[in-house]
Amino acid sequence: MSGTGAGNARPRWHEVDSERVEWEFEAFRRIPLTATRRLGMSDGRFADRLVVETELPFRGGLLPLSVVYPFDYPDVAPTIFGRSVLPRHQQPASGNFCVLEDSDRDWRPWWPAAKLVDENLRWLLEDSERGADAVTAGEADMPEPATAHFVYSARAVIVVPDPFWVQRPPTAGGTMTICGTAPSLFLKKAGHFGEADGSVARHFDREGEERGHWTALPEPPSPTLADDELIDAIEAADPKAFVRLERQLRKSKGAPGVEGWLGLTFSEEGPGRGEWRRAWVFLRVEVDHEGARDVGEKVRAQALTKSERARRTPELVGLDNARVLLVGAGALGSPTALELAKAGVGHLDIVDLDVFDVNNSVRHVLPPIRAGERKADAVAGYAAALNPFVAIEGHNLTIGGWEPESDRLHALVAAADIVADTTGSQSVARILQRHCTEEKTPLVVAGFSRGSHGGEIAIVRPGGACLMCLELAQRDEDVPTPPEGPGGNVRPVGCSHPAATGAGFDITELATSTTRAVVGVSGACSYPSTEWDWAIVAFRDDPRWQTGALSRHAECPYHP
Repeated sequence: MSGTGAGNARPRWHEVDSERVEWEFEAFRRIPLTATRRLGMSDGRFADRLVVETELPFRGGLLPLSVVYPFDYPDVAPTIFGRSVLPRHQQPASGNFCVLEDSDRDWRPWWPAAKLVDENLRWLLEDSERGADAVTAGEADMPEPATAHFVYSARAVIVVPDPFWVQRPPTAGGTMTICGTAPSLFLKKAGHFGEADGSVARHFDREGEERGHWTALPEPPSPTLADDELIDAIEAADPKAFVRLERQLRKSKGAPGVEGWLGLTFSEEGPGRGEWRRAWVFLRVEVDHEGARDVGEKVRAQALTKSERARRTPELVGLDNARVLLVGAGALGSPTALELAKAGVGHLDIVDLDVFDVNNSVRHVLPPIRAGERKADAVAGYAAALNPFVAIEGHNLTIGGWEPESDRLHALVAAADIVADTTGSQSVARILQRHCTEEKTPLVVAGFSRGSHGGEIAIVRPGGACLMCLELAQRDEDVPTPPEGPGGNVRPVGCSHPAATGAGFDITELATSTTRAVVGVSGACSYPSTEWDWAIVAFRDDPRWQTGALSRHAECPYHP
């Protein structure tokens, strides 16, 4: 039997692995470094952790150090603490040194902790003694932003869009408006900066608006500043910072005090080393009738801008200039739409006439609560919520119907840079191919086989082979066909059309590959272009993927 009470807690590593403990201490002695073991640090932190007290020479003396072994040591790297002595590579509030560029990737469980002290930290201290140039030469190409070192509240973040990230603040301070409910709050207005980007603001809750004040500081505030020191720095930079709260206090004589938002903005290092950018930290400030001013909590800012998103997907820069027409918002089309939106296409048109069936949530991105909604509109709304910088429109349109709808479809094709068909209908694919041929627009056609045991992707490039060429090549067995499973269709309750069978995780795999093909063929960004013309995937068998080029077939009626 096992339990979750204190009496059944897992033992600490140093209680059961005495051999490793002795090996760790022997590593300190061999260097040699002093090593005194204890439970917890002298200031009371980490009371249940094994700690080794040691020291290194620094600026003519000895710097006391505490090496704290984590609970899951040696799978997790130890942390080294000391008094705050370095302007870089040391957390100012807690005192821990940054001795690994990425502790998760760079630590090796077969290393002793003494190695980090004797090598990584010793080198950092010696470089610091030689000066800033030596530190810069020896450090990873990463910035040290001040905002990374504050201790923030866990209850909320404040999302900050453009135009509040301009490098130079327009003035020393002004009013601001924060809206929404925790945990996701939103900076809607800031006096002299302007109003939030409308494409972003429409996705956030407008309820709970609260006025506050923002202040521009000439330098980043130290995360170690006491509250009264921080307040003094704020008033020195902007004497009007607390006027609004004081006015509220005078109107609230029965209350012991009032509280409100104060936004601090300043310039800090980032996004790269030696570069500088605007930063925000938000304070929940309390003022009472005795004149006391306290910082209740610090709240983290998160930047929601096109440029900040682009930093995480550098190969996709430029994709916002592309317009994609996606036909089909079903099990394959819906995840494709989401991936295209996250990738950052500039404009996404989604065409589908069907409504969402509640049981298709086994593999669709929409939840059961969206049953009965038009798939084109529902998927467009979901995709737009993932990326507010993409213009997304749903179109309830019949393909292969009457003339006005054909004209609407042709207009959408004419406006697109690339078209993707995920309907699984050969008739729809042929109609789209005809429109794309007229407009010289590339077409990507994707579908899964009976039972969803496999799938295929075909790329029809202007002037190249067509879908009929692919069918003829598969007839001749020059191109394989995707494997099929038993069954393949079911008749849903209350539905006149059969529904395909298959697992969502298989279809999602095909959707991500379809997205890659669309992005690559679009040529709008540096993401590698797709060189093949066809791809066949088998979800259960080998070979998993087969790809190849396609030539015009001699019997194809579309190529006289």
